[in-house]
Amino acid sequence: MNTENNLKERPVIFYITEIGQKLAGRIEGILPGAEVLKFNTGVFADKWTRAWKIVCMRDYQ
Repeated sequence: MNTENNLKERPVIFYITEIGQKLAGRIEGILPGAEVLKFNTGVFADKWTRAWKIVCMRDYQ
């Protein structure tokens, strides 16, 4: 068993817009301990390899 894979970080919720941020906050309520971040390609790439779950928000305006 690879212990490195068992040490993944908490879930991450990415958003882009203000409406997406509000939706991310609501989802955070059902994913305790989740980290909510504004989308950034560098941060996303880093979290992709370290987080055990990633949620991306997109709103339709």
